Amino acid sequence: MLTLAVRQKYELGDFNEQYTLHDSYWIAIFYNIGYEQAITLAIDWDSVWLPDEIKKSITLGEPYIFIRLSR
Repeated sequence: MLTLAVRQKYELGDFNEQYTLHDSYWIAIFYNIGYEQAITLAIDWDSVWLPDEIKKSITLGEPYIFIRLSR
């Protein structure tokens, strides 16, 4: 279980410089095009590649990450 709940805005390039989705699994995609013109990706984030500040917050299993893409 990941106890860290952080909501931060990143440009895609900035996110890729700090984090990786290597060996992670894409679980679902949620569309909210009608109201916000946005989609949310649900990803099972592989804990092997996580930064230490996030890795130390995990108590059980793999964490999930939700990435919202908008215009």
